[in-house]
Amino acid sequence: TIEFGIGDEALENDLIINEILFNPWTNGVDYVEIYNRSDKVIDLIQIQIGTVKTSPPNPPDTLFYAITDKQMLFVPGAYGLLCSSPETVKSQYLTENPNGFIKVDPFPAYNNDEGTCLLVSQKGIRIDVLDYSEDMHYPLLNYVDGVSLERTNFNNPTFDKNNWHSAAESVGFGTPAYQNSQYIDQSALTEEITIAPEIFSPDNDGYQDVVSINYAFNQAGYMMTVNIFNSGGNLIRKLINNQYLGTKGSVNWDGIQDDNTKAAVGIYVFFIQVYDLNGNVKKYKKTTVLASKL
Repeated sequence: TIEFGIGDEALENDLIINEILFNPWTNGVDYVEIYNRSDKVIDLIQIQIGTVKTSPPNPPDTLFYAITDKQMLFVPGAYGLLCSSPETVKSQYLTENPNGFIKVDPFPAYNNDEGTCLLVSQKGIRIDVLDYSEDMHYPLLNYVDGVSLERTNFNNPTFDKNNWHSAAESVGFGTPAYQNSQYIDQSALTEEITIAPEIFSPDNDGYQDVVSINYAFNQAGYMMTVNIFNSGGNLIRKLINNQYLGTKGSVNWDGIQDDNTKAAVGIYVFFIQVYDLNGNVKKYKKTTVLASKL
C-alpha cells in the first residue's frame, strides 16, 4: 500500500507535538514526536523544529532546524519521530512503526530540566509550541532519565500541563512513532460530564493510569472548578479552580493529592461546578475507584 497526495500548507495545530524526550538515557538522544491531526497531506520540507536557547551569548535566542531538505509527504493521522539518531532510539525503545523515524541533523538541544519546543513553517507560521518542564512528569517516579512526556489527547491544548503524562513503564517509558501509552479517546462522549475509566490504577504501567473528567457542552463560555474528596468526605485535591473551558475537552487526575502523595486505594468523589458569565451554575457529583495490584 502506498499513500500519496499533493502537499498542502501547514497552519497552526495542523501538526502537533505529541511526545518529547528531553532527558534521555545514558548514551541516548533527545527526540520529538509529531502527529498530523489535520486532513491535509503536509510536505515536511516546509517545517522546521526549534528551541529557545537561554545560555550565553545573547539569550534568549530561538534556533530553528529544517526537518528535511527533500520532499517528504506526511499524511493525515501519521506519526513522525524526529531525532538525530534513529538507530539509537530504536535500540533503547520498542516501536510499532520503525518507518516513522526521521533523522534530523543537526537537531535542537533540549535542556533536561525545562525548555521550549517549537514547530514553525518556512513562512514563519507558528504551528505548535510546548513549554515543558521536569515537573510535568508523574511525581512518584523514582527517576525520569529516559522517560518521555506523552500528550494524552490530540485536541486538548498543548500548553495545558494537564494534557501531558509520563510514558508508561510497561512500554519502556516511551512510544516513539506510534500511539501514546497515555492516550485518552474522547470521541465517545454522550453526556455533559463523564468519568472514564470507572476504575483506575495510577502505577504508571500504561493501563488506566489516569482518570479523566470528560466534558462536552452545546455552548461556549463555561468555567469549571473540580474538587476531589475521599470516602470520608475529606478534601484531598483541588484539581482545577475557575478554569475556562472549550466546548469539549477533559481534565485528568493521576491519583496524586495536594500534599504530593499518592491517594490510598478507595472510592473518590469529584465535586464539579460549571458556571457561565450569566451566573448559571451546574453541579455534578461523579465517582471513581482508585485500585492497586495485589
